[in-house]
Amino acid sequence: MKLKSGWLGAILVAVGLFTMLVVIGCASEAAAQERKVSVLRSELPAVIKKAIEEAFPKGQIIRIEKEVEGEDPGQYDVDIRLGAKEYEVEISPEGNVIEIKEMTAARGDLGSEQGKKWTDSFGQVDVLIAYDSLTGNTERMAQAVAEGVKGVPGAVAAVKRVSKVTREDLEAADAIVLGCPAYYANIPGRMKTVIDDWSWRMKVDFTDKVGGAFATGGGQMGGKEHVVISLLLFMINNRMVVAGPLYQDEEGQDIWAEAGAGAMTGPIDPGVGPKELDSASRLGERVARLAVKLE
Repeated sequence: MKLKSGWLGAILVAVGLFTMLVVIGCASEAAAQERKVSVLRSELPAVIKKAIEEAFPKGQIIRIEKEVEGEDPGQYDVDIRLGAKEYEVEISPEGNVIEIKEMTAARGDLGSEQGKKWTDSFGQVDVLIAYDSLTGNTERMAQAVAEGVKGVPGAVAAVKRVSKVTREDLEAADAIVLGCPAYYANIPGRMKTVIDDWSWRMKVDFTDKVGGAFATGGGQMGGKEHVVISLLLFMINNRMVVAGPLYQDEEGQDIWAEAGAGAMTGPIDPGVGPKELDSASRLGERVARLAVKLE
């Protein structure tokens, strides 16, 4: 009986130790879980761009993620569409292609509608928000536009001063939102020069990119709407598709759109208020949703 009790005790100890090891192993595995961040095409290092171009010279990038925690920190996971097929490409930080997986084959039994949903949920559209700001009011509106973009699945926002925007930023963007203060009821001269150069000097092709606009101004009739319309006309002349924020009544029966977002920032109503930030957020959401739909 004592022998049996001894064996029973040993078994219980062994089971306890095994359970502890399993728990520790699970905890270690959880700690080592991957964490990835979305990356804009314009932010890709040159070696990663080169690897993609060599592997898929005619492919269309639909999603980019970078692993920041896990087994392979610094690795890029890129989803690429080529014809009717989609591929997941793993690229090392040095620009070496580690593995290419064909996603179409993995989803072949899902059916066309489910396959479309997979593409919609994992596809990425890049929304560039370019602004000019002297006192910070227009910059606050730009950040609010970005918040609206981030609320749309599949959309990623990048906020930049218009003077810092590069040709690569413009070409990578699926949508562009422009914003500035009203200077004597017009676009500030420094911003006008910059955006004109996008077409005249850089020769950027804006065809079918989605656009939106916002403006700030000191007074109630300071020219904000004229500035928004001028920015939208710039986009239309450059073959872009434009959209404005949507609004509706409490019952949801009356829905309307406006040309853009705006804020009065002068002595009558200084700074940028919650409702004005809401208009900017609505603009970002509308532009992003349209970009996702057109992608």
